[in-house]
This record gives sequence, C-alpha cells and structure tokens, in this order.
Amino acid sequence: MVKILKYKDKEYPYRVSFRAIAGLQRETKKDLNNTLAQLDDIDSITSLLYYSLQQGHKDEKIKLHIKRDDCYDLLEEGNFETFVESVADFFLQMEKGKKDKSLKK
Repeated sequence: MVKILKYKDKEYPYRVSFRAIAGLQRETKKDLNNTLAQLDDIDSITSLLYYSLQQGHKDEKIKLHIKRDDCYDLLEEGNFETFVESVADFFLQMEKGKKDKSLKK
C-alpha cells in the first residue's frame, strides 16, 4: 500500500516493498537477515526510505524529485516514527501471510 510522508509542504508517496528491501540488500551486499538486522542504523533506514520512495513514486506514476541525501531531512520532519511503523507493518503482514499459508495446509 502506498503511503504519504509530508516534507516542506509537499507529499511524497512511498511503499515499503520487497523491491525496496532488495535495493537495500544490493547496496549492503548482505543477506536478508543481516540486512534487516542493520535497520537499527540510520544510514540503512534512510536508504530503505529512498528505495521505498522510488517504489511509491513509480506506483503513483510520478517522478521522484527528492535527492537521496534529503531523506535524512525528511525523517527529521517528524516522519521517522511513521516510516519505521510502515516497515514494521510490512514485516508483520509478511509473517501473517506465512502463518495463514501454514494454516491452510
């Protein structure tokens, strides 16, 4: 699901997705478990935000005009908690999907 972060009176769509996580994995060159363990590092969170912004903008068919380095500022504008909650929700839904599949077997 595409969500919105506000920054400097503009709205920026983002979507935490497997594609966004894959971008972070390519960047860190780590497997999924080690990539997720790095999400306590602000640089990794900022990188995941950037990949999520790319995905959200692609989904909404609009060009991404924010620079990667501006993601630090975007998080400081009160969006950190919102984004981290979205990441947590993504993984909770992923786990829920795994449990639902195992119940159907």
